[in-house]
Amino acid sequence: MANQHGDGAAADSRVDPRGDPFLGTRFVAPVRPATFLRRARLTGRLDQGLATPLTLVDGPAGAGKTLLVADWADRLDRPVAWLTAEARDQAPGVFWAYLLQALRAAGTRLSPGIGSPAHAGSVEKTLLARLAADLSGRATPAILVLDEFERVPGPAIAEQLEYVLRHAGHGLRLILVTRSEPLLPLHRYRAAGTVTEIHGAELAFTPAEAAGLLDVHGMRLGDDTVRALVRRTQGWAAGLRLCATATAVRSRRRSPTGPPPATGSSPRAPWSTTWPSAGSSPACAPTARRNCSPVCRPTPTARSRASSSWPARWPTTTWSTA
Repeated sequence: MANQHGDGAAADSRVDPRGDPFLGTRFVAPVRPATFLRRARLTGRLDQGLATPLTLVDGPAGAGKTLLVADWADRLDRPVAWLTAEARDQAPGVFWAYLLQALRAAGTRLSPGIGSPAHAGSVEKTLLARLAADLSGRATPAILVLDEFERVPGPAIAEQLEYVLRHAGHGLRLILVTRSEPLLPLHRYRAAGTVTEIHGAELAFTPAEAAGLLDVHGMRLGDDTVRALVRRTQGWAAGLRLCATATAVRSRRRSPTGPPPATGSSPRAPWSTTWPSAGSSPACAPTARRNCSPVCRPTPTARSRASSSWPARWPTTTWSTA
């Protein structure tokens, strides 16, 4: 049963203001796949972000935002609260109930006097003030990751979040993972130098990182080939993974022992490349075509703000038998 005693009531309820049980999976960071590649230049930026109250990881779908932050959080020597946002969080009471539960699930000690939201559609400012005051007194800041924050687009929650972040002072480090810039007063944070930002252009794989990613997929390609692939995909993480996966599947079908290692960028290297019309990516089998947009079917709505356009063409790949 939902809390019926107001925002000052005991905060140990196991249900949200709508009376639904909290979903524990939303407090857990996703597991990295076996082919995940750690990128030191970006984890280093996240480490630096602990010196600022706000860190913004902002990029298009498939850019590797969530796995990047999940891997970084898993390696820290302190607890990290994780909350994956959902559309139902647009109700302020539900959002804050889940945020408080995420902090507690990570072991953050919060005063019982903070309470919990009593109503799904609203949260009392006194509760937010109690939370900010409680966090501000911490010797070690609480670290909170809000993943897929674009699902909570309303200005009311953004204003409330900024209020808590501002008054929590040193006691809170907030990492927002999102596909679009949140409705926070980012200009103030930028002017004060109190925000760390990682945008789509920085999330793009460099040729060296792409070579490493392909290597963990069992593919060793020449430098020229890797650079060409990065140019065509613009370093888009999902595009590189789709290409690697699709090519590995094709190669296994052609040879039971798998493709030979690349010997360089000569025409006889095992990765031969042609540039057909858009939509003919090797990953674009009929059952998978819908999953590899925007590379195979570029549209204006799928474009990253960090790039003028997505690749209009994609390489078809074949393994040389010579």
